[in-house]
Amino acid sequence: MSLGNKVGRALGTGAALVVEGSIRGAQSLGSFGADVVTGAEQGYLLKSVELKAHREAAIIARDKARAKLVKETTVAIATVA
Repeated sequence: MSLGNKVGRALGTGAALVVEGSIRGAQSLGSFGADVVTGAEQGYLLKSVELKAHREAAIIARDKARAKLVKETTVAIATVA
């Protein structure tokens, strides 16, 4: 098993424990617990969307940088030839 797989499993296990704890807390605390679960879901969704947007912006910036580098390299090669 690779290190990445072990890290992924640890993250998945931690997330499952958080969800399970939230569910049990909601069941035992009633309305407050339900509010906590709702808040946790909303916080997760908001942060997830924010991180996805950041990740996509980074990919676009990387692709632009690569395209610029390819163009500069092509011009440099054409100039030498």
